[in-house]
Amino acid sequence: MALKLSCPSYVIPGTWRENIEYINNEIPDITNVELLFFIFDEETRILLAPEEDFIRSYTGRLTFTVHLPDPFLPEHVDLLEKTNAVAKHWILHPPEKGKEKEFTDWIDSLRTVYGNRFLLENLIGRNHPWFIKYTDWPLCLDTGHALLRGHSPSLYYHRFKERIREIHLHDVIAGTD
Repeated sequence: MALKLSCPSYVIPGTWRENIEYINNEIPDITNVELLFFIFDEETRILLAPEEDFIRSYTGRLTFTVHLPDPFLPEHVDLLEKTNAVAKHWILHPPEKGKEKEFTDWIDSLRTVYGNRFLLENLIGRNHPWFIKYTDWPLCLDTGHALLRGHSPSLYYHRFKERIREIHLHDVIAGTD
């Protein structure tokens, strides 16, 4: 697997477009951008609409992953449609404890439509081990989240490297990732 140097879509204050232009012009070694959608409400939909064609225009230069909202809910499925043409992967956080089976069934149904492009990111306070055990989903290793849980990112990587498709590499400072 070839490694790609990636960064989030928020490296400077501004829109997705302004950040992609900045990355393209100022950080040419970056070949993947993670489009961040921590929330996907009506305001975000309005902000995204005029930028969708611009983002698509960069698919020859960049690849994109999409960080889905947390929680990812049925009312956010239109984000999959809006990013389907550009998303190599969609990054998911596990649901709150007690909702694992329902969430798994729903995401598995989406996988039949969109393919095996959903990556489960390790997250503090969520039942990530349940998903490791009961699903075959590919993973996104977030080193900061692992460190905050007191886990070794290196051990996590070596244990699950066959399933890991993306790594969010960063540190923890003063208890914050």
